Formats: sequence, C-alpha cells, structure tokens
Amino acid sequence: MLSRESVYAMPTCGRLAFRPFAEEDVARLHAHWNQADVRRHLWDDQPVAVDTAREVVAAMRASFAADGYGLWILTDAEGFAGMCGLRAPDGGDVEVPYSIEPARWGHGLATDAARAVLHQAFGALGLPRVLGGVDDANDASRRVLEKLGMTPHAVTTHGPAGVDWLAIDGERWRAIWA
Repeated sequence: MLSRESVYAMPTCGRLAFRPFAEEDVARLHAHWNQADVRRHLWDDQPVAVDTAREVVAAMRASFAADGYGLWILTDAEGFAGMCGLRAPDGGDVEVPYSIEPARWGHGLATDAARAVLHQAFGALGLPRVLGGVDDANDASRRVLEKLGMTPHAVTTHGPAGVDWLAIDGERWRAIWA
C-alpha cells in the first residue's frame, strides 16, 4: 500500500530535477520523441503523433494519482534533458523507461536519472522488482541498465529489432546501492 507521501515524493539527483508530466509538456515531448535518434529506440522508429504525446501525458497523470508513480520530465542547468520514470504497461510488470536529448548523450544523465528512479521504486514505493527494456541494437542503453545492477530477464520479439528485458529486485538493489 502506498503512503500519501510516496505519491508526491520526487526522485532526487544532484544535477537533475524531476517533475511529473504535465499538459504543458505535450509539445516538448512530441518534439523530443520525434527526434530520429530517440524515436528509433523508444518508438520502434515510428513517428509519434501529437495526440499520442497528449495521451501519454494523460496516462502518466492518471498513473501518479492511482499508483504513485509515472514519468518525470528531467531538467538541469541547461534546460530540458529528457524523461525518465516508472510505468506498468497493461498493468503488468513495472519498467523504467528513459530518453535523453541526443545532444546530451554520453554524460551519464540516463544512468543518474534511472538510478534516482530505482531508488524511489525500491524505497518509498516499495516495489518488488523493476524491468528495463532495451532494443537489441542499443548497446549504450544496455550498459545503463547493467551499471544499475540489472541482469537478463527475458527477450521479446517486439518492434523491428526485438527487446531484451533486464531486471533487478529490491533485495539486489539494496545490496548494491545501500
């Protein structure tokens, strides 16, 4: 059972600020998700309609209200950096999706954001396990998940390249990061 405090608690990271998706983020997310390098790995290289961005924002607002988690906008001293958070597609396993502005890749932002979100997942939210999905060809994203302690969980044939799923449970997380 989630406490009222966990519903409003934000992940924390020294160089990134987190805030839940809001209606005013639709245009920014639409532009971000349609960048070729982001879309290739996050949306199976399919164009993202502005209505889809609006639906995701609405779904995440509902998720925060119902589950105490969702997707957060990431900002830092340079402005918009990307997004990261927790979601449970179709009510199944909780996963940690993230996307960083391509010009900012290679600076550890994805690792820092996902680490803060997993800290929230296994701390205030008390989740038992979190998955991370990565396109078969996305070695950089796989390294992010492995740095966080995730290990292979499953492989699915979704999208053009398939998705490898890695996972970490709360006990392993605490053993590595506590």
